[in-house]
Amino acid sequence: MVIQLENGLKNWADILQKETGKKTAKIAGTGAAGGISMPLLSFFNAAIVPGADFVLSLLNFDEHVKWADVVITGEGKLDAQTLNNKAPFAVSKWAKKQNKPVFAFGGLVEKEAAIAFDRIFCISKKGTDLEYAIKNARQILYDFTFNLHWINIESLLTEVSKVMSNEKLNRVLELINAEKAKEAQILLTK
Repeated sequence: MVIQLENGLKNWADILQKETGKKTAKIAGTGAAGGISMPLLSFFNAAIVPGADFVLSLLNFDEHVKWADVVITGEGKLDAQTLNNKAPFAVSKWAKKQNKPVFAFGGLVEKEAAIAFDRIFCISKKGTDLEYAIKNARQILYDFTFNLHWINIESLLTEVSKVMSNEKLNRVLELINAEKAKEAQILLTK
């Protein structure tokens, strides 16, 4: 099957070259998506550009990331292919130009992708069935962020307990549990 597809693309390139005189077969990216770019290059003088970078430039991403303390990105599966300038990698690359930390979230995560990000998180539990994960993505993401929120609170409280009396810390916890975050914040700053 692959040989038939390759032969078909070669034939397509030969036809286009005969019609336009332009050699497009050896240009990187022309084999993608069934050779759809070859006639665009041949007849309309189009250019092949990295898609993620193109979209980020259209969105004026550089301007939007200036105010961010951290940039969050993600995709269904973060893996070695992510490093082929897929959207999360491009987002990271652009954010790093402005020295912004980048956190990536994925339904599935492989360690090869970690080098592109400051922190990488897998939102699904180990062994989660792919079909289940796709059907329940919203709930899985909610559960993950809810648990992440509590992990951060526990880390914060561990640090706070090093410099705050147990009595004051217990009062802060009471206020948080009573959903009086503003009062807890005021108490923490005293």
